[in-house]
Amino acid sequence: MATPQIHTYHCACTSLLLATTTPLPSLPRRATSLDRATILPLHSDAHPPSATIPHTTLLSMTPDRRITTIRREDGFEKRILWRCGRCRVVVGYELDPSHFEAPTTAVGGEAEEGSSAAPESGVAKVLYILPGWVQSTEHMASGKKIGEQGAVLEGAQLGVAAWE
Repeated sequence: MATPQIHTYHCACTSLLLATTTPLPSLPRRATSLDRATILPLHSDAHPPSATIPHTTLLSMTPDRRITTIRREDGFEKRILWRCGRCRVVVGYELDPSHFEAPTTAVGGEAEEGSSAAPESGVAKVLYILPGWVQSTEHMASGKKIGEQGAVLEGAQLGVAAWE
């Protein structure tokens, strides 16, 4: 059995943020959001890393304790911001679990009709990585700045104040 290749990614301040068996450029981007964040699936520790099951380990990233509400064209979105553990810049976010509430049950124990929310156990946890703040170890070792051509997740260089 082949050992999976591990890809490591750093913050703009060079702090090691995460290690994953899936390269970030190969992951889909969030098309319904203006930030075009990369969708990084997080898998439970119940499955050990293997060649067939992707695995991600968050290293120097910490979630905010409070929820940030973002206004969107189609309503509001509650986000838990994830920051670099060193410089505290926002490098990603996850959606608040309230977006994935389980359907309410009727008296007979069945889900009410018209409730389209998926049960929380069936929702895969994902982390949305913002463009412009994450770089691969190879890119960082090349000596290029994060905004130069070849950055892992190119995008608008949003200032720290835009996410605080």
